[in-house]
Amino acid sequence: MEDHLCSCSHYLIFGGNGFIGFEFVLRLLEHSYKSSRERKLLCHKHQHHINLALVNREKSWDWDKLSLISKYCHVITRIKWNRKKSLQDCTDLVDLVCHVQNFCAVVDFSAYEKFALEESLSLLRGKCSLYIYISTDSVYEVCGRGRGGPIRETDAIRPRCRSERERLNKRDEYGHRKLECEESLILQGQYPDAVPYVILRLADVFGARDSTNRFWQYMLWLKLCSQFNCPLFIPSHLDNRKISLVYVSDVADLLVKIVCSDPSSVFLRSLKNQVFNLAFPEQFTTKEVLKLLAKSLNLNDVDMEFSMKPDVPVIYPSVDCGPIDVSKAQSVLLWDPVTCLDAINETVEFYQSVASCSSFCIEKLECIEAVIDDVTDVYSIEPLSSRTECKKMLKTMLNVN
Repeated sequence: MEDHLCSCSHYLIFGGNGFIGFEFVLRLLEHSYKSSRERKLLCHKHQHHINLALVNREKSWDWDKLSLISKYCHVITRIKWNRKKSLQDCTDLVDLVCHVQNFCAVVDFSAYEKFALEESLSLLRGKCSLYIYISTDSVYEVCGRGRGGPIRETDAIRPRCRSERERLNKRDEYGHRKLECEESLILQGQYPDAVPYVILRLADVFGARDSTNRFWQYMLWLKLCSQFNCPLFIPSHLDNRKISLVYVSDVADLLVKIVCSDPSSVFLRSLKNQVFNLAFPEQFTTKEVLKLLAKSLNLNDVDMEFSMKPDVPVIYPSVDCGPIDVSKAQSVLLWDPVTCLDAINETVEFYQSVASCSSFCIEKLECIEAVIDDVTDVYSIEPLSSRTECKKMLKTMLNVN
């Protein structure tokens, strides 16, 4: 009888049930399942499996996430933990790390405080082939800009002036904290026992199951404007300002490509201890993005006007630093995302399917409240100025009783 060999790749995910993290986890599971089936069909002696450990607060299992991963439960270990507490006190994780010889990759979606990231590195040192930190273009909000044009990875340098650093940090604490985590990861990379890392700085992300509801809000706002023949307002300071966006599925696919690469491959060696911006290569104005969204919804009749009204919300962009340069990702990571229009079409299709069903009432009502807050503050005409009437219309649109 022939011997059949079996191996297992271990992955540790901090987060993994939020917007971006879940998309990656689902695609990694699907990729592994597909690869395993192909091996069986080809009668390979060597069978390969994966094991995923998800460490999070267990608070973001919304939408249909649990049902989508239900058939993969046998390869998932869920560990409930809040990273505001010391990881050393998380006995489930400590025990797991003790029993696993090596993690092929650790993907960190949730580190916000420097101490949380440093604790992870300390716990995993010598047991992690690659630490992937998911960062943001918000780090550039706390950095000085010495040149024009789209922002490159090398532009993430804090000002020398202490008072200016403090001013920027106070203005954007999120960017400050994320950059602190990056700085800590880069610093440890200089030592002999360093954990190999890669940092991915994401532009504003959109796609299905977005916990911020930004894209969905714009969809509903456009529908209201079309129905009542009124313009959609854009803050006047965004006129002609270019922004960067990235599609969640593209980010997830890249992560799967990275963590499933051969450890000895030139590709994987080339990205270690590197920082990359991720966004569509094209840059857009907010109005151009909304025009694409209106086109996808067949709502080309909606006028879009720039307004100086203080109540007009800024939904995109979330940063003031401007667009980011992705040429390094294109060169090293072979970053080749879908077009922005294709990404918008796929996202619209998801939310249209959501609207046509009677499920997801919690998610729908949450988005409805956000739209009402925006619309009723901006318009003085009935029924858009009435919270009660606006809510009725939106509930009808989204099939909510």
